Amino acid sequence: MLRQNRLSRSLSLFTLIFVVLGMLAGCASRDERIASTLRKADEAIDKDDFAAALKILEKAGLKYDDSPVVQEALANAYADSGDLNKASESFKKVIQLDPQKARLWARIGEIYTRLERNTEAIDSFKSYLESHSNDFLAWKNITLLHEREGEISAAINAALKWNNLRPSSSPALKLGALFQLSDNIPQARSWYSQGAAYKDDSDAHESLIRLIDLEIRLQQYLPAETWITAYEQRYADELPDGRIENAKTMLAKWKQAQIDIAEAAKRLEEQRKELERKRIEAAQREAEARRQREAYAEAQKNQAEQAQGEGIERAPTALAGNDDAITSSSTSTGSEKLDALLNEAIRAMDTGDFQSAITTYWLALGEDAGDPQIWHSLAGAYMASESWSDAEACLLEAKRRAPRNATIAADYLSVISNTQSAAKWSSEALALQRLFPQNARITLLVAQSLRKANASPSKISRAYNDFLQLASPEMEGYQEAYNYLNRGI
Repeated sequence: MLRQNRLSRSLSLFTLIFVVLGMLAGCASRDERIASTLRKADEAIDKDDFAAALKILEKAGLKYDDSPVVQEALANAYADSGDLNKASESFKKVIQLDPQKARLWARIGEIYTRLERNTEAIDSFKSYLESHSNDFLAWKNITLLHEREGEISAAINAALKWNNLRPSSSPALKLGALFQLSDNIPQARSWYSQGAAYKDDSDAHESLIRLIDLEIRLQQYLPAETWITAYEQRYADELPDGRIENAKTMLAKWKQAQIDIAEAAKRLEEQRKELERKRIEAAQREAEARRQREAYAEAQKNQAEQAQGEGIERAPTALAGNDDAITSSSTSTGSEKLDALLNEAIRAMDTGDFQSAITTYWLALGEDAGDPQIWHSLAGAYMASESWSDAEACLLEAKRRAPRNATIAADYLSVISNTQSAAKWSSEALALQRLFPQNARITLLVAQSLRKANASPSKISRAYNDFLQLASPEMEGYQEAYNYLNRGI
């Protein structure tokens, strides 16, 4: 009995020690137990047993429901296994548990993108940007998602932010394509041109091709020829691109058509001159015949009078004809260098031959496409002929090459009043006023754009007042500003 009691006490002590040890084990660090669970899941993954790993993590997720570490590991496991819906919900739970993990909104955005839940993907990336505002890749993703949804205006705004954070050929190319989709051809041209200007970027090549293709589609063959020349100089060693080959074919056909038209016009002119020559010769012959008839009649009369006085007859004197030779001369001009082309364009503008001026300026750009003044002058020719979209495109090129030129900026604002909405015109005007705060003409255009956009009278009055502070009384718009401020008209 004593032995049995001793055994019982020994067992009780052992049990107590066991329970205490168990309690001590139960009090082991929670983080250590979580770490141990995650190691087991990793070991299963190392053995390619993803099902076992997922099972371990799902069990841990229930047990450690409030652990962001466990929930994130479970979310990643769901994502790796292809269960994207559960993955997105688990990532959201992680953020709820630990707001410091807001970076996971980007993962959620990527998952929704794969699920083609575009609106939710956009919202997720925007939530991510609240704490990571300088991540240009998020704006790139938002751009593509808006484009996928057909929301072109929203896609353009996102792409502009993408470009502001990381200017390169990629956002410029995308902006060119988006503006082309929205039928804003001048902006499409400008952004394609800007994308092509990043010569060493991966998308510069595609930007230049898109620009050439657009010019060909618009039948703007002179600018297309300028860009094709730039393409051949830059990418001489590249494999042929079908779009460039097509552009060259279309350009060659256009040039041949111009030659055919010129030859046909030359033949018509030669025929006209020949008919005119024959008409003049016939008129001269008729005049000469009439003169001879009159002279003959006068001679006959004189002879008759003389014969009557002398009593004799005399044979009439024959009058000889006198043919005049008609000569013609022609002048021709050969090809001229840049200065001659510019002078020729100026003369054409002075005589009001705007189409000839446009053609000549494009030829001048073939000599020097980087000169902002030539682009500005070409825009002036388009403005004179009221080709506002073409004028806008040229001014965008001039503005890109000379961003600090106030005259170009003011002309650009004047032109887009004919091509852009009132709200867009006003927005552009205010942006350029910040760049040129002391320019009276730009300040006047700000006031006019605000009036067209139906802005509040106080804003319009402030803009006109700013203009009067800069302008002289004889300046255009001075009376307009005075009337608005004093009479409200």
